[in-house]
Order: sequence, then structure tokens, then C-alpha cells
Amino acid sequence: MPPAETPKPATEPVPPPTEAAKPPAPAEPIKPAVVSPAAQRTQAGKLYAEGRQLIEGGRLPEAIATLTEAVTLDPSLSRAFNSRGYAHLLLKQYGLAIHDFTEAIRLNPLYGNAYHNRASARRHSDDREGADADEAEATRLSKIGR
Repeated sequence: MPPAETPKPATEPVPPPTEAAKPPAPAEPIKPAVVSPAAQRTQAGKLYAEGRQLIEGGRLPEAIATLTEAVTLDPSLSRAFNSRGYAHLLLKQYGLAIHDFTEAIRLNPLYGNAYHNRASARRHSDDREGADADEAEATRLSKIGR
């Protein structure tokens, strides 16, 4: 009796891929550049100055976007919050203006101009009592040189 044949698989096994056929190795993820806090503050200051120029040029939406970048880089930049609030005030976006002026005041409680600006936004929002209180604080601060 002849030996039993082993059944052959229906398909031939696939040989391992050669080097040329191998897919490329995945690229390493790109790591974001590490920026020092000092560099961030410097860039925020430049953006603040640019935002002020945009306000003076009447380009208010661009100013708001630029000042938003500034406060994102340096959330302690009270002047940028005040300036962004002023741009909102000029656009008659009183709620947003009040929010930014309030943040500027929180960051710098002696910021007389922020009180004055918030008084204006509150007056336009029919908050006479709040406006009067802010104007009184702005006047008090101006008398002590703030």
C-alpha cells in the first residue's frame, strides 16, 4: 500500500515580505516647540501693540482676534483685556466688553482706565448703578495717580 499523501492547502502560504515590500515605519509624532514663558510674554506684548494699532485703524474684528492671541499667550496681560474690551465696546458688544474690562480689573485692581471703560459699557447696558460705581472708582484712582 502506498503511503497516504498529506492534503495540500488550497492556497500556497504567502512568503514573508522582502525589505522593499515592507511598509515604511510610522513617522515619529511632531513635538510642539517648547516656548519659554518669557518668550510668550514678549510675543503677547507685540500682539498687544499690534491690536492697539488695529483699533486705531478701525479694524476692530482683527484687533479682537489679535488681542485674543495676546491674552492666550499671557493671561495676565490686563492691558490686552482692556483693549479687547474697548474694541467690543466700539462694536456695541457691551456684554463682551464688560467681561473683558472686569478681567482687566481683576488682574489689576488699580487700573483706572478699565473702570472708566466698564462704566461706559455698563451705562450702555442700562446698569446706571454699576456705571456710577465704576466711574467713582476711576475718579478715585485718578486722584491718587493710577
